[in-house]
Amino acid sequence: MNIFGELSWDVLLDLFVAHKTGTNIAVSSACISSGSPTTTELHHIDALQDRGLVERRSDPDDLRRIWLSITARGRDLMLKCLAKP
Repeated sequence: MNIFGELSWDVLLDLFVAHKTGTNIAVSSACISSGSPTTTELHHIDALQDRGLVERRSDPDDLRRIWLSITARGRDLMLKCLAKP
């Protein structure tokens, strides 16, 4: 569910929480949870990856699945955005 009206923000927020809880999120799951067309969400994920905020990695147990995770740069950005002024 896209609660802020910005798909990229929602992906970063989901991945930030997943990192904190030790949860893995597959690219396909991120696309489904956004509620938007898969191609639209993939464009947002590509843009986040191009900016060094998220990364994809293959699942060694299932080569059809790609995990999505937030990078250290992405975590730093989220911490700055979520910090109290």
